[in-house]
Amino acid sequence: MLLPALFKEALAQTGFDMADIELMAVDPLYDFYYPEGTGFRKYGNEDQQLHIERLLTICLVFYRSTLV
Repeated sequence: MLLPALFKEALAQTGFDMADIELMAVDPLYDFYYPEGTGFRKYGNEDQQLHIERLLTICLVFYRSTLV
């Protein structure tokens, strides 16, 4: 879950008993889509995010090298 502390605080203010609610981790957290057709997926696990960003960089470098 994205921002669990904020969610718990909001529920507590409404009178919910947190013992009755199970929060689940969400991964990936969210996707961005841009008008030109590209996108980006955000992961909660920092190591996984860095690994994916490195792989995408390698793929981009290879793709650009094929255009020459």
